[in-house]
Amino acid sequence: MAAPAIYRLALAGAVFDATIGMILSVLPVHLVEDLGADAGTVGLIEGLGEAIAALAFVAAGYWSDRLGQRRIFLLIGDGAALLGRLGYGLGGSIAFLGGARLLDRVGRAAASTPRNALVGEIAGERAASGYGALYGFIALGTVIGPLLAAVLVAQGARFHLIAWIAFVPAALAWLLYWTVADPPRPARTSKDEPAESWRGVGGLALYGIGMAIAQVGWPFLLLAGRRLGLSESEVALLFALLCLTQGLGALAAGRFRLRPALVLAALGFALAGLGVAVGTGVAVLALAIAIWGASLGLYMASGSAAMLRVAPPTKRGLAFGLGSLAAGGTALVTGPGFGTIIDLYGFAPAFLAGAVVALLVAGLTWRLSPPAWR
Repeated sequence: MAAPAIYRLALAGAVFDATIGMILSVLPVHLVEDLGADAGTVGLIEGLGEAIAALAFVAAGYWSDRLGQRRIFLLIGDGAALLGRLGYGLGGSIAFLGGARLLDRVGRAAASTPRNALVGEIAGERAASGYGALYGFIALGTVIGPLLAAVLVAQGARFHLIAWIAFVPAALAWLLYWTVADPPRPARTSKDEPAESWRGVGGLALYGIGMAIAQVGWPFLLLAGRRLGLSESEVALLFALLCLTQGLGALAAGRFRLRPALVLAALGFALAGLGVAVGTGVAVLALAIAIWGASLGLYMASGSAAMLRVAPPTKRGLAFGLGSLAAGGTALVTGPGFGTIIDLYGFAPAFLAGAVVALLVAGLTWRLSPPAWR
């Protein structure tokens, strides 16, 4: 069982992400159908958000290492994200909402790497279980958001009302960070940064790049549902399914050794991509989304545990940030790239390409993973 402080962090994350789940379950459709954006623009917003967020991952990780403090970055980062949440309620254009999404995403990123390092430092040898609790609570909490959004949409609520309703719980969740203290930091030694540690970090960064391509992107899963004729409330339910299975996948991470978990996550993305590409009907899409979500949760929890294991003890924040930078920089290219492919040729080529990359990642991870991953 994880430490009480981890559960408090997980609860804060769950409430915070439940509110963004409300917003993200309806944002892609609002951008495309109400404001006239195309899939490429949606992909660009997400890709740009991930890329800029990746810089925040590195900067926050570096400075939290250097200052020996984690909690202050949670407060600052999620404080900035709250300002982005205000932007969702106020925005009336693609540019304004895109800017709100960027501020929200970057703020969450600035809080994320210090939080990941903090959880690992609190959990110690039970890191996989600690990360499973964190990501499991967060993902399961996010389920509440899309379900509530689906109910609100069914009652006639529009995007901006949903955004305002989502703001208040997020503000309350921010206060929970004051209840968690920074643990004592390990003393610096000359052996803190062996070359093999940074090689392990680099290997995980390469794995993250491959997985960023393999995922294709969650907004396109929702747009695929819309293309099949689902209503906005039904699309929100698909997002709830994604979040539910993501939470279950994260909670299951502690039951696997690292290498099998990382390989299984990649195989899951391959299977989900094939389902979207060649399947027909809502049932097949829902099954693909469920597999995709479980794979994402398993990947996030196991990848974080692997990073904690290989990173130098006094540079864990920086290591998490570099891993996120690699994946986020990739998303800057793949988001608009896959969006353009979908606009021109449909969903099948994009998700088939992602499935092929996922199979390659699974094979290379099994054959080339270092002993620390096993």
